[in-house]
Amino acid sequence: MVNWTKNINQSVETYKKSSYEKYSSYERFRFVKDIIAKRIKGEEEFLDAGCAKGEFIWYLKDFFPRLRFTGFDISRELLSLAQKEQKLKDVRFVAADAQNFNLGRKFDVVCMSGVLSIFDDIQRPLNGIARHLKPKGWGYIFGNFNREDIDVLVRYKNHYAGSKKWESGLNLYSLKSIKKALRKFSGTIHVYPFKLSKDLVAEKDPVKSYTLNTLEKGRIVLNGANIVTDFYLVEFQKKT
Repeated sequence: MVNWTKNINQSVETYKKSSYEKYSSYERFRFVKDIIAKRIKGEEEFLDAGCAKGEFIWYLKDFFPRLRFTGFDISRELLSLAQKEQKLKDVRFVAADAQNFNLGRKFDVVCMSGVLSIFDDIQRPLNGIARHLKPKGWGYIFGNFNREDIDVLVRYKNHYAGSKKWESGLNLYSLKSIKKALRKFSGTIHVYPFKLSKDLVAEKDPVKSYTLNTLEKGRIVLNGANIVTDFYLVEFQKKT
C-alpha cells in the first residue's frame, strides 16, 4: 500500500498562491453549501477532511458563523497558510492522513471534497469519516464519480508542476462502488449531480478542469489527462 504521508502531490504547488477571495464565486462551493444547509441548525461541529488551506471553511463561515470548524490535511505547508488567514483564526487545524486519521472526537457533519480520488482503497478514508461522525450525523463526499459500474486507477506526471514521480489524484470510482462502501455504516444515501452553469477556460496547469461544448452532450468537463469528469455530491447519514 502506498504511504501517502511521503507522497504529497507536486501539483499542490499550483494551488498555494490562489487567493481566498477567488473561492467566493465557486459554483461547486455554493452547490455543496446549499445541500449541507438543509441539515445544519447552526451550532454543529463541522469537519473538513482534506481541507488544504481551508478554502471551503473560509467560504462557509460567511453563511454559518456559529458552526465550530475543524479541518485536517496531510500537507503541513497548506495548514500553515490556513493558520495565517485572519478569517480562519478560530478554526482548529490538524495535520493528519485521510487514510488513518484519529482526531479523538466526533462531529455532526463531515465533508470530504476532491480527496477520495487520491486513494486506491476508498474504504479506509470512508471508514475514517464514519468513525468521526456522531450517530445520525451527516457525511458528504464531493468528487468525480463514474455513472457506469467501472472503477479506474490513474497515475500521471504533471510536468507543469514539476512532477518527477507518478502521482495519484485522478482515480475514478463508480457511484455504485461508493454506495456499496457507504452501506456498511449508512442506510440513507443520496446522490446529487453537479452541473456547471458557465464555461471554464483551460488554464496553464493541465490538471485543472475546463469545459468543452459539444453538439451531442452540451457542456462537458475534462482535464489535460483527457478524462471527462462528472461531478457528484454523495450525502449519507450515519446509522445510530
